[in-house]
Amino acid sequence: MADIYDCIVIGAGVLGSSSAYQLSKDGYKVLLLDQFTLPHSRGSSHGAVRIICYPYTDPRRQAAMPEQHQMWSQLEKELSTSLTHEAPCLIITTSRNKWYTSTLNGAKLAGYPCTEFSQDQFRENYTELNFPGCCAFRHDLRIIDAHKAVQGLQNQFVKNGGTLLDGEKVMKIDPGKLVTVHTSNGHQFKAKGVVLTAGLWASKLLKPLGLDLPLKTWRVNVCYFSEKKPGSLKNMPFIWYASELDTESYSRIVAFPSREYPGLVKLNYHVLWNEVDPDCRDKGMGMRQVDIEEMKKFVRSHIPGLEREPAIVEPCMYTCTPNETPIIGSHPLHPNIAIACGMSGSGFKMAPLAGKVLGEMAMGNPPSFDTSLLGIDNFLPGQKSKL
Repeated sequence: MADIYDCIVIGAGVLGSSSAYQLSKDGYKVLLLDQFTLPHSRGSSHGAVRIICYPYTDPRRQAAMPEQHQMWSQLEKELSTSLTHEAPCLIITTSRNKWYTSTLNGAKLAGYPCTEFSQDQFRENYTELNFPGCCAFRHDLRIIDAHKAVQGLQNQFVKNGGTLLDGEKVMKIDPGKLVTVHTSNGHQFKAKGVVLTAGLWASKLLKPLGLDLPLKTWRVNVCYFSEKKPGSLKNMPFIWYASELDTESYSRIVAFPSREYPGLVKLNYHVLWNEVDPDCRDKGMGMRQVDIEEMKKFVRSHIPGLEREPAIVEPCMYTCTPNETPIIGSHPLHPNIAIACGMSGSGFKMAPLAGKVLGEMAMGNPPSFDTSLLGIDNFLPGQKSKL
């Protein structure tokens, strides 16, 4: 029995590390596995910055956000360091479209008013930017020091008595009352429950368990542009820019001063990504990268103080469902296997509470947060989605 864990967590990104940390706080014997040597940049949790912003249109997810903030604050106290910071943010669109109005209305309903600017006010306050259209200043945005947060969760997990093993790729999962996890090093680990937070590799582990979820893995290019005049954009706010693709969908670009590379501005384009096999992330890099071209066009049109070509291009990997809704739930046939996947774009800020809920599910306890909107059954064939 000494070799049997209460729970094995597969994948040491922010969700897996949070699950392991929460379980260890509750006194469980936990093993956290990652296939790569830590830290690494092959998954979706690396880098310097992630964004915490809400509201959500669904009141259940909205109601959980204050607890998310409290849990991040609690981790900051345990680590005796700051992980989250306020960040001024501009929401800009080409017209007063549905995305713009719903974002403003949702923020106001949540108690986070947005201040709208006229064109004259915008030009007066942001002489270094060029944005025709609608603009509002959003007051509720915070950022997380991503790499620091993941390392902090892992350090606290180990401090709580947890076991962290990297370089242990999971090859097979045998379900049952006791779950057996087989790794590439020939090891077999057993546990009463499993939390599967394998990110890009979720489908490869879930399909042998009879679960085929509609997950797509994307290579996302993150571009860093140099200032033409050093220091001229160091106080630039976060920019959240959206333009219409059609009446219901929008392309979105986020731009902000880089924390990874001081003096550079970081841009990320939301859509038009290249779908890839996560084990061959850089295959096809000679192909035209549509998102990079769109970011270069954006810089030329709207931020004249930047060079026209990116100084640095780095990959980031996303795993998404068709409607970009995360999945959190128990395996329908094996309830002691809790699963989170398709979390890219919203998972980082949700990590403290999502980690707690995943641990509760794996240990057979009722989840402390209503996950019906995010449940696996929404994505199974023949099931009517609650979305």
